[in-house]
Amino acid sequence: MGFFDFLKKKDAAPEPGPAHEVTPDEYLYSSFKEQLLSQHYHTEEVNANGQHALLADGQVLLLAQIIPTPGMHPQLVQVMFQASHELFPEGITEMVAGIGDTVATRLDSAIRNYMSTTLPPIMDSLTDSHYPELDFTDQNDIHWHPKPGNIGFQGSWDDMPDDSTMLQLLTPALSAIIPNRQFNWIKIYFSMDKSAELSASTCLLNNEEWPEGFAILKDFVLQWAAPGHFKGIKQFIMLRRCDGTH
Repeated sequence: MGFFDFLKKKDAAPEPGPAHEVTPDEYLYSSFKEQLLSQHYHTEEVNANGQHALLADGQVLLLAQIIPTPGMHPQLVQVMFQASHELFPEGITEMVAGIGDTVATRLDSAIRNYMSTTLPPIMDSLTDSHYPELDFTDQNDIHWHPKPGNIGFQGSWDDMPDDSTMLQLLTPALSAIIPNRQFNWIKIYFSMDKSAELSASTCLLNNEEWPEGFAILKDFVLQWAAPGHFKGIKQFIMLRRCDGTH
């Protein structure tokens, strides 16, 4: 069975019946689809093994789920997004927070967050484009095309690192251990509390903790700490193996 063999296009909508209140889950997918279309992704609603899903550009399966989080501030919501493709069928999962005064504004905020930081490098990695100044060759002479996403910032930042800085810091260590597969990805999140100490921070390579990457970025991130102020920084980086090397 191929990766998309289990997908079915959703049946045509039935004749309108009595109006019902839109649930948060229904709103999540409706808004997600609208925002994908607004950014010119060809988007279809599909049924993936009984789950409501969206298919972007005919190749990336997108799932979204609201995650109940006891104790979370009432103006926040936590949404889990997952992007899958036949070359990364295990899926790339991202937890994203949204903020707002209503359920709709909170969910819209989470979707915009995901679509401005994580989704673009995923979709871009499926094209032939690349950034020569960021390309590197690993210890096995395999060439890689990184696609760093926009950095997301939390809190007050007067000066900010650019989108390639953390990738360039990681490249020497990455070139020694990067798995020989078509796609790899790095997820970075660091937060600094008001005492200028790290909290809730992680560096993942293909969904697994990468201690060496964490150690490299820790000292870099701490230089931005400001006592009395919370700061957070996140980035998603996709890496595509060059088609000419294996």
